[in-house]
Amino acid sequence: MNNLIPISKLIYEHDGGYFNIIGTRKWYLEAYDNQNKLICKLNQDNNDNHNYITYVKFIKLLRNSGYKLRESDIIEITENTMKKNFLLEYFLKYVQKSHIYEIGEINNYSKSYINNIKYESDEKKNEFIQFNGLQKKHFDLFIDKL
Repeated sequence: MNNLIPISKLIYEHDGGYFNIIGTRKWYLEAYDNQNKLICKLNQDNNDNHNYITYVKFIKLLRNSGYKLRESDIIEITENTMKKNFLLEYFLKYVQKSHIYEIGEINNYSKSYINNIKYESDEKKNEFIQFNGLQKKHFDLFIDKL
């Protein structure tokens, strides 16, 4: 991930949903380079069970384009600093092992690998954190679920 270029601008918005009710919104995410050219755009799929799936798909799309989110973008999204309610830390307490498997599958991580990630090297743990747009504190929370 060190060879990836940080994006210059992130936009993530929703369609308003049904009376602006959380859970009924469809999100789109866009990333731009330093020339303000669109790198990629992802519209939330109706089959995405939750916003974190969309988020991880977007990170993978960026990575496949040679880019990555800036640390400030990850904090903004995962801590909801802009109050957009895309990801809510409150819901982390409801994360189950099956959710972690579902997210890992996007990046080709097997259930076995995920079950044993706490025993992996710091390098492998950091890769998992970056590939899945986590902060270390969220990773530690997830590890406790395994």
